[in-house]
Amino acid sequence: MTVGAGISVTDRKLSVFGKTVLTDVHDNVFITSSTGDGMSNGGFIGVRSEQTGSRMVFPVGKLEVADSDNGYENAGD
Repeated sequence: MTVGAGISVTDRKLSVFGKTVLTDVHDNVFITSSTGDGMSNGGFIGVRSEQTGSRMVFPVGKLEVADSDNGYENAGD
């Protein structure tokens, strides 16, 4: 799924302009364009769930952080 000019979820990774931001992205996570026309450089992350409520907490993936020595690495490592 690709939104806007550079945001995508592919192979359980959320990427922005080719850089991985989240890994292990769950199947129920989706992104939508911030403007609705698909041409924006922004978006919203959502989660599909059978549970309802405004205070639900859902895992979306593992955050990647910048490492000045060798690019990106997992924040949990």
